[in-house]
Amino acid sequence: MIDEPVTTAAAASDLLSKLVAIPSVAPDVPGGTGESAMAEAVEAFARDVGATVACCEALPGRSNVVATLPGAAARPALMLEAHMDTVALGPMTNGHHPWVDALGRLHGRGACDTKGALAAMLLALQWAAHQPQRPCTLVLAAAVDEETGGHGARALARSGPPADAAIVGEPTGLTIVRAHRGVVIWTLVTAGAAAHSSTPERGHNAIYDMCEVVGILRAEYAGRLAGRSHPLTGPSTFSAGVIRAGTSFNIIPDRCELVIERRNIPGESLSAVEAELEDVLEVVRTRLPHARVALAASEVLAASLHTPPEAPIV
Repeated sequence: MIDEPVTTAAAASDLLSKLVAIPSVAPDVPGGTGESAMAEAVEAFARDVGATVACCEALPGRSNVVATLPGAAARPALMLEAHMDTVALGPMTNGHHPWVDALGRLHGRGACDTKGALAAMLLALQWAAHQPQRPCTLVLAAAVDEETGGHGARALARSGPPADAAIVGEPTGLTIVRAHRGVVIWTLVTAGAAAHSSTPERGHNAIYDMCEVVGILRAEYAGRLAGRSHPLTGPSTFSAGVIRAGTSFNIIPDRCELVIERRNIPGESLSAVEAELEDVLEVVRTRLPHARVALAASEVLAASLHTPPEAPIV
């Protein structure tokens, strides 16, 4: 066990360098090795300071690391959360070889997002372990899969330890962020009829229908969302991001998919957002009676959040 807490800037930089040097690129992106080595390092550090540690599988072979230091009572509990995975190295040739520039800033893959926060949280855990009394239970959660799926955080929310407040280590320029927009993803489908391109009149082109759908969605949603904004998060938005259709240039496509994203501001409930989409789709169907338009899938990636400025955590 570490005898004395070390919380100097040099200690923080040294710990961050060690974390950056551990490859933890998400396994489902090119060159990804996964978070296993990072998880082992976090677990070892947390055990060394005397925390109770649990490794909780969020995905096959990918476990969150949860370290707990009990307070005078089980509650309140404060969670410190950061993720262990990173995006791909891309053009970086020294992503796992951290270096410090002339301004004293440490560079390397994940240094900012979010191994810097994780290093700070580990040192905070070490410091708290040496306090004779802790006013609250401290929980450090190092999550997997933030960059590509968010399954680590979902597992924490579903079955992780209880927490009365949480500090999330996403890079915000050291600004406290207490509000965030939510994200909903919808997949719309237009259904047509296949035919050979030499006789298009025998089919029904699903792409043409979807083009009309997109035009109405842009106009209708733009009107409904105009002026709808939040002082901390900015406006409510919708955008078309992916379109899929066709199997060959000489076949009239009988199906077209459109993936759209809706970002809802605090105060807009998910039920209201879903109901608004249904209203817009009714407008589409009324204006395009020849088009068969359906909502094929709906996924809530994140709910909006808003923490009042008077909350103790702020």
